[in-house]
Amino acid sequence: AVVSTQSGHYGRAEDKENRERNDQAKKENIMLQEKLLERDKAMKELQDQLNDIVRNKSLQFDAIISKKDAECDLLTADVEEKEKSTDCDSALIPLLSNFV
Repeated sequence: AVVSTQSGHYGRAEDKENRERNDQAKKENIMLQEKLLERDKAMKELQDQLNDIVRNKSLQFDAIISKKDAECDLLTADVEEKEKSTDCDSALIPLLSNFV
């Protein structure tokens, strides 16, 4: 309740100042929310990029491992083949030594 006209005048001026402060605070709040949304969007883009990098590296490692596994399989087969031929040579040596 306004007691006098003079205090009523001040009351309306204070109301106006409060409304202006509230309006300014709302504008600042909206700007901050927009900045937060921009930050969240940037963070999501970075996370997506990081996920892509990790996925690509994982695929590269899988390819390298598969290639190395194939190389090992070839080497193993080669060693086994040489062992077989060595076994045959070992069996032939005593036979051949009989002829020498």
